[in-house]
Amino acid sequence: MYELAPDVVSVRYLKDYELEVAFANGESGVFDVSEYLKYEFMSELQDKAAFARATVDHGTVVWPTGQDLCPESVYAGTQRAGAVGTAA
Repeated sequence: MYELAPDVVSVRYLKDYELEVAFANGESGVFDVSEYLKYEFMSELQDKAAFARATVDHGTVVWPTGQDLCPESVYAGTQRAGAVGTAA
């Protein structure tokens, strides 16, 4: 059975294309968004000033330029503190 990822509750720009992300289940970690920037819909975020404006809306990471990533992608791609291994 498919389980939904926990909601994102906070996000903070770190450096380059990395975000510190905290989830509703208490886990947190670093999410490297760089692999998503190759897609046309994310191209505006190659500008680091635009990328750094990430916020949380309805449980996921969003940007004022209209891009967002589903919570499942954010959760799977976050290298969580204390987690064994990382999800790709």
